[in-house]
Amino acid sequence: MHDSFFRAADDVFAMQGNWDGYTPEAIAIPGHEVSNITIEDSVVSTSISNIVRAAWPDKTFDSHHFTMHNFDVLHMGVGRMRRSVRPVGDMGRSEWTWNTLRLPL
Repeated sequence: MHDSFFRAADDVFAMQGNWDGYTPEAIAIPGHEVSNITIEDSVVSTSISNIVRAAWPDKTFDSHHFTMHNFDVLHMGVGRMRRSVRPVGDMGRSEWTWNTLRLPL
């Protein structure tokens, strides 16, 4: 995505791999690979949640080649922009690039 404005009440971008529901059985189904995503020269704003949600507790999928470049964040919700300190299943991540992000104070 290039030169865009995104406004969301919840997560602006959410990588899940698939979503079959909240039951333990549904969460246990491995997700599909999510890869080759580039978001650049854009502006985002969210009311209550994350700019990027990469996974859900206990949901597993691989993600590769995710890039955010030259990005303005107008507002972040409660989740803000943070990395989870808790590992998520067997999820593999590689080649994630974040640069030139302007965040609100």
